[in-house]
Amino acid sequence: MKILMIFNVVFGSLKRGLNIGVVLLVMLGSAPVLAQQFVTDDYFVMPYKSSNMMMTIGENNAVILPSMGLFKDWEVFIGAALAWEGGDRNDEDHFSTIVSAKHNVWKNERDTGGFSWSVGTGLNPEYFEDNLRTESFRDVYGVALWTLPFADDRVQLDLNPGVSFKSGDAYSDDTAVDFTYSARVAWLKGVGNWSPIAEVFGSVGDVDKQAQYKLGARWEPNDNFRFAFTYGAGLDGSDGAGVEIGIIMVTIPCSKGCSPF
Repeated sequence: MKILMIFNVVFGSLKRGLNIGVVLLVMLGSAPVLAQQFVTDDYFVMPYKSSNMMMTIGENNAVILPSMGLFKDWEVFIGAALAWEGGDRNDEDHFSTIVSAKHNVWKNERDTGGFSWSVGTGLNPEYFEDNLRTESFRDVYGVALWTLPFADDRVQLDLNPGVSFKSGDAYSDDTAVDFTYSARVAWLKGVGNWSPIAEVFGSVGDVDKQAQYKLGARWEPNDNFRFAFTYGAGLDGSDGAGVEIGIIMVTIPCSKGCSPF
């Protein structure tokens, strides 16, 4: 019994240490990483032969998501999402593999707005109910990505209607179908190198995720780095994503004009 108690104490300490280590990795930026903690995405696709490394960490989950411009007008994502253990979610630590592809269909002449679509597996953790385990390769989704520029390209509106199909033990081996929605507005570099951002998102269907919001700002000191700081909660006052921090780094340099922002 004493040996078991010692093992539990040691294992718990190692587990907490690992979580702290991940937090420090993100905070210090000691490795190439991205801050895309927003549920909403835009039309932009990384140029051919360029890539990103993305990471977000928050109160409830963390996401690491490298992306690569493997083909012209195509971006491929392969990563993972980790959900922390929590009594309010009635679940233990677990992660979900993310694999998706994004294709740009159209963009305006200034490359500040356009339309793309994305399909994949490993839906954003925000779209799952708290007490439902996020299992790898048990969900498939498709999303339309509209980006509309306003005010001489200083204000950007992103609209993401989509659909998701989820299965697994949490759904009694049935398939849960949901229509997802999200919208994000950003004032690009509205205050120096800071871009205020707000978004709302949710889903309607078998899981029926209540509408939530995120408010924050993105700091863009140059074309290669972005840092985002956000807070999220339910529109009805319920708990949500809470505080999140993220970083994005373009790991392969590209010529000026690689990013429209």
